[in-house]
Amino acid sequence: MNKIMEGRIFIFTNWIILVIALVVIVGIIYSGIKKKKKGGK
Repeated sequence: MNKIMEGRIFIFTNWIILVIALVVIVGIIYSGIKKKKKGGK
């Protein structure tokens, strides 16, 4: 087994999880701001 490849796959998987988490958090914050601006519909 190639340790370098394993490390790269691990880092790549962590990056995907991080990006998805950031998108979800930003989406929740953005929708929350939108609701506050509209006055809670």
